[in-house]
Amino acid sequence: MLCSKCGKNESVRKRVNSWCKECLYAVRQNSYRKGIVYVLQCPHGEIKVGGTTNLKKRLETIGTCNPEKLRVIRKIQSQTTFETEKKIHILLDKFRIKGEWYKAEALEMFDKIEHELTLE
Repeated sequence: MLCSKCGKNESVRKRVNSWCKECLYAVRQNSYRKGIVYVLQCPHGEIKVGGTTNLKKRLETIGTCNPEKLRVIRKIQSQTTFETEKKIHILLDKFRIKGEWYKAEALEMFDKIEHELTLE
């Protein structure tokens, strides 16, 4: 079975997003790091929500595996980047297409989401 996070053919834990042990470990180690939660949009309107401590490097990585030009439409500074990303994924769940990709309508939620995150 493939890891739904990195795509490697590894043994995965079905209870935790079907991620391999390496991805689970990385997420746990980085959950409380300062960084950026980003929102990318493809030309067809779908959006990707992710978190990183190095946006430039992350965009380079995503660009090599995506044939379409993605543009950054939101950047949210966070002291707990991956926890914030996780909360956003939960709030956008009804718009989920697959993994970290969501329907364009999810963008309408971002002002409300950012407001809720500043209240915490």
